[in-house]
Amino acid sequence: PLLEDSAIEVLKEELLPHVSIITPNIPEALRLLDDPSLGACRQEELARQLYRALTKIPSSKERAVIVKGGHSGEKDLVMDILVDSGGTVSIGGTRIDTVHTHGTGCAFASCLATLVGGGLGVREAFKTCRDFMELSIVASKGMGRGIGPVNTLATYWQIVERDMILKLLKEASSQLEKHPGAGRLAPEIQINLGYALPYARTREDVAAFPGRIVRVRDYLRHIEAPEFGASSHVANIILTAMLYDPKKRSAMDIKMDEAFLKKGEALGYKIASFSRKDEPKAVKEAEGSSLVWGVKQAIENSGGLVPDLIWDDGDLGKEPAIRVLGNDPLEVVKKALSLL
Repeated sequence: PLLEDSAIEVLKEELLPHVSIITPNIPEALRLLDDPSLGACRQEELARQLYRALTKIPSSKERAVIVKGGHSGEKDLVMDILVDSGGTVSIGGTRIDTVHTHGTGCAFASCLATLVGGGLGVREAFKTCRDFMELSIVASKGMGRGIGPVNTLATYWQIVERDMILKLLKEASSQLEKHPGAGRLAPEIQINLGYALPYARTREDVAAFPGRIVRVRDYLRHIEAPEFGASSHVANIILTAMLYDPKKRSAMDIKMDEAFLKKGEALGYKIASFSRKDEPKAVKEAEGSSLVWGVKQAIENSGGLVPDLIWDDGDLGKEPAIRVLGNDPLEVVKKALSLL
């Protein structure tokens, strides 16, 4: 431990009267309470007990306790619990499979102090900091030996790249729209082209074209300018590909055509497929799950490597299609146009 047992009483007597928020993990909360009988109690009850103990210490400050659940022992779910004068707020999430979590507690407390010190309410700051830490852990990397640090710059890089992502999508769309005959790429459901933020996790992290890119005679035209969260369809393709290769942040759906596949093969593109006939019933019945399942199948069939093209031959009510994947939309559009 960073603090010797003999210093616990000093912390309680000298520091806690000046503190408005404390953010212990479960073992730290148990040490502060110093009650062996609480070892088996639920995390929420532990947070309430600690809040009651904190409010007994004389102070003029509004008090709050956040007990973090990273040490809960739960395999899949991590819960962080805030208790303040207004009651309890719990925020849960899926446990991230990484050992590189060094600095998690310090980064969370620093984020919270910055936001609350800047005037944000404790509850809103709690949610914002939890999102900040989740992204920092997702983006963490090993450095040398042992447990690596969380990447607290990940949020910054996402903010910096937002405008660049929209700019590159517009540029890629312009290249599509200037190309004579590009309309032949469009399936009946038309085209969408997406590009994800680094470390993307949700549809809101992926930019695409509202209303899609549509065929007008032999040309393509976009309906509206790209924006984040515009397409769950292309977002599912990209987010699934990024699970295997975080650099594969862009994708585009085009018409299924044997001639396109033959041209791609001749150009040396890696090509994979999936069959919707093999799709499990539970996947078919879950909205938005089909493409996630299909893209995973195609990548797994390619040895875990993300291919350049993923195709399927459709099913009842599902149009056959080819998905073109790449690192950015300019690369994706270049690949798509090379198939003509």
